[in-house]
Amino acid sequence: MKIVLIGAGNVGHHLGLAIHQSDAEVIQVIGRKAKKTSHLAKILNCSYSTNIDEISQDAEVYLLAVPDDQILKVAESLPLGKTASQIIAHTSGGTALGVLGDLFSNFGVFYPLQTFTIGRKLEFSQIPVCLESNNEETLTKLTSLAEKVSQKVYFLDSEKRAKIHLAAVFANNFTNHMLAKAEQYCSSENLEFEILKPLIKETVAKAMTINPSIAQTGPARRNDSKTIWTHLDLLKDDPQLSKLYWEVTRSIENFYD
Repeated sequence: MKIVLIGAGNVGHHLGLAIHQSDAEVIQVIGRKAKKTSHLAKILNCSYSTNIDEISQDAEVYLLAVPDDQILKVAESLPLGKTASQIIAHTSGGTALGVLGDLFSNFGVFYPLQTFTIGRKLEFSQIPVCLESNNEETLTKLTSLAEKVSQKVYFLDSEKRAKIHLAAVFANNFTNHMLAKAEQYCSSENLEFEILKPLIKETVAKAMTINPSIAQTGPARRNDSKTIWTHLDLLKDDPQLSKLYWEVTRSIENFYD
């Protein structure tokens, strides 16, 4: 199966590597930044271009690994007609299938549910890939590609995919932001963030083996108002962080009421 990868960012990089290690083939990478695009193309041993008009016409599947707000714009710029037999699929969790509906005959979604950063090694075979398409033939081909790179393939319509994407924001983005706030607080108080890393590892490990609602601990869970007010007093000179602490504390308390 021949693939054109449109996008050389975090998602495109990891997806390209996974395809390259399978028996499918990335024949071209299209990206905005020449250095990043050429670097990925070199790894994948394929051609590249920063000009969408130079896109290869020889692929079976075109994967749009671009930011959500660029999907429609990039799709509209593709020199592929409405009656073309090729499949065009975006890789977004939060964008509906229908965004491609007026442009192509065969279109779909190929959403790898993971947080991606170039330079981080990932076991792509364990990353869930969520699929959707406008017809059975397209779905069969996307399934074939997904099974080449992952052992975890799911079929979710746009509504369910949007909901799992929302859950992923809570699980990943918000969790990471809390860690960033903890790191920032430690830095401001001349404390070593390193001290917290065993705690962070155990927190994540428990979430993988125990229902997080059961694993919850801390002053808000045990209604320890004395500790809560001590913490708020420590944060009195940081209204923003104090507000965040209070709102999350109340959320935990209300969850267990």
